[in-house]
Amino acid sequence: MRSKKGFCYCAKQMLVTASALIALPLHAQPWIVGEAASVESGELLYQELHYRSDALALLSDRVEYVAPSGELLVEKSLNGARSFITPEVEQNDLRSGTRFSVNDNGDSLEVRYQRAGQSLVSKRIEKEERLVVDAGFDPYVRANWEALSTGEAIRAEFFVPARLDTVRISIRQTDAEQCAAISSSALCLVVRPAGILRLVGWLIDPLYLAYEQDSQRLLMYRGISNLLDENGEPQNVLIRYQYANPAG
Repeated sequence: MRSKKGFCYCAKQMLVTASALIALPLHAQPWIVGEAASVESGELLYQELHYRSDALALLSDRVEYVAPSGELLVEKSLNGARSFITPEVEQNDLRSGTRFSVNDNGDSLEVRYQRAGQSLVSKRIEKEERLVVDAGFDPYVRANWEALSTGEAIRAEFFVPARLDTVRISIRQTDAEQCAAISSSALCLVVRPAGILRLVGWLIDPLYLAYEQDSQRLLMYRGISNLLDENGEPQNVLIRYQYANPAG
């Protein structure tokens, strides 16, 4: 069948009173919550809680993936100091023990991946103009907003941790009804593999993303999750994103 790895992104939960929010430091409060539900059943599978230490930051610096029970499943840290599009990343799956990291060495990235009980593997990836890492997909879309909003297709080399390699993808505007679950007026994008050779090695179903036109904020993601289920299998999700501050 198809080897399905997704892209993926971003979340927030506000379950405290206004007075408690004032008392807590900024980093203690998620600024985005993404609720990931099964496309097939509608059941809530997990939440993505995104945190940032700077209220003006364009990229979260910490993400937690949390089960409906409240159990922490996966934790991730991000550093976009050198690049928002190719941020440094450290991710740890607390269920399986699988972890990966991306470190910026200037002209290249040092990437490492380790499954539980297996040896750590690493690789050096040369930086290029269209290289995208993890949550860097979101600022990459914004950087190409004008082209995408006028119907132009853009390409990217998206890093896939489990492969320690990149996959060439195509991003373009698609029929708004694909994003109707969240908004009929959103910019609706579809992501597909690009190139015959890439299709042979890494097949995925299309991924759909809805962006608010004015704020350019991600509102919805539909497709294969970047978070495997408890059995280590891919899961097809619909993620709806909510933001703490409507203005930005």
